Amino acid sequence: MHKVFNKLFNRVSITVFFILIELLAVVGIVRSFDHYVPILGLLSLTVSVLVVLYLIRRDQASSIKIVWIIIILLVPGFGGLLYLLVGTQNPVRKMEAKIERAHQEIVPYLKQDRIVLDHLKEKDKRFLGTVKNLINGSHYPLYEDTQVEYFEFGEIMYAAMLEEVAKAERYIFLEYFIINEKSRMWQDLLKLLVEKAKVGVDVRLIYDDFGSLTTFHLKNIAELRKSGIKVVNFNPFIPALAVKMNNRDHRKILVVDDKVAFNGGINIADEYINEENRFGIWKDTGLRIKGPAIASFTMMFLETWNAFCQPQEVLLDFAAYSYKGESFEKQGFVQPFAENPLTHDLLAEDTYIDILNQATDYVSIFTPYLIITDKMIHALQLASKRGVKVTIITPGIPDKPLIYRVTRSFYRVLMKAGVEIYEYSPGFVHAKSFVADDKIAVVGTINLDYRSLYLHFECATLLYNAPMIKELKRDMEQTLLSCRKVERDEIKRHFIGSIIDDVLQLFSPLM
Repeated sequence: MHKVFNKLFNRVSITVFFILIELLAVVGIVRSFDHYVPILGLLSLTVSVLVVLYLIRRDQASSIKIVWIIIILLVPGFGGLLYLLVGTQNPVRKMEAKIERAHQEIVPYLKQDRIVLDHLKEKDKRFLGTVKNLINGSHYPLYEDTQVEYFEFGEIMYAAMLEEVAKAERYIFLEYFIINEKSRMWQDLLKLLVEKAKVGVDVRLIYDDFGSLTTFHLKNIAELRKSGIKVVNFNPFIPALAVKMNNRDHRKILVVDDKVAFNGGINIADEYINEENRFGIWKDTGLRIKGPAIASFTMMFLETWNAFCQPQEVLLDFAAYSYKGESFEKQGFVQPFAENPLTHDLLAEDTYIDILNQATDYVSIFTPYLIITDKMIHALQLASKRGVKVTIITPGIPDKPLIYRVTRSFYRVLMKAGVEIYEYSPGFVHAKSFVADDKIAVVGTINLDYRSLYLHFECATLLYNAPMIKELKRDMEQTLLSCRKVERDEIKRHFIGSIIDDVLQLFSPLM
């Protein structure tokens, strides 16, 4: 009986209930004005025309504009209202102002060493342009004296995370999209966090409310706070059709003191460390970073913390968290960067496209989803047509059947241009990584899908000539041995199947 009660009255059920009530209320209001049908029809047409005109003028991918224009034309009035509620990319102004204010506070602590840029210019002037675009768009610097270690599976990285947390003396910052409170991964980590908080270590946690909606319950937040752990709930999910609900914190960051930072695709749940095999073997990747580049991840965390925490918990003494550790022997170039939906600079998509445009030999990609715009499709096609070997590795076992079908709907147009696509037979690929020409790589949280590239707060690490790039390449080559190559014959659809694929692609920005 207790379990039935919990299922009926959990946050998800209550959220769905209130959204249904909201929709019914809208329908009821419309029905109550039945005798004003001619006036409402004219008003509906006016709203639709105005929204379509706004869309046409908006600086936005054409594929996204088209799907919304179709919806608005099919359902005049309601389609326009729906776009205004959930279709615009930017959050509401209050949220935008908070994050912009927090970002300006950290900018003075993100100073670029001009000598590092000069060193890169001597090696690769073309790649310097990629770096400058990120600096101009997000202010996060390029570093040269930083050490990076690559992890090819979540369980290997998790062991290193526990090891570093156990050594913490000053502070531990965690920022994650998904936390599963019942997982062994969280329970082991929580034990260490509580111990550290008791001895005076500053432990702070940011989690995304939507990502953890069913796995991290509010009653546990109170217990964490009693243990001395400070917690921020990113963009609390409310049962309403609101534009800001689209914008989630998809980052995965762990920073310990000024000694180490972790970044990659790994959330806090047992499937990420293969303790639970929901979708076969879970393939994920990540990085351990030591050296001055840690400062960028620290500032990313502090920006989000200050934007969403309670006023009494705002951190302003950024100097106390600036990097004071050792510098390492120069091992290539490292540039952590952050992406958010507030700016019109699509830094992640631009960086991926820039890598494809400058590649001369090969580009290999790990991505769990492949839901891309015309810009990205064209960049992948063009690289392949130029003679670059473009390889994409996607899951063999899907976590979401509909999204898997959408992902596969993009295969045909890419393979026609020579792009090679492989599916990871043992299970699910959750890694988000690029590697090109043995010298350029990206590892982080950014999927090749619309939500990651346009709607979510993300982060990643861009690398050039770092030793770990060879390890990433080797991992991709090894992973290919466990993959099945997708052949062109198997993606040929009958007429109805082709139409379904085309419709799925058309409406993919809404997924």
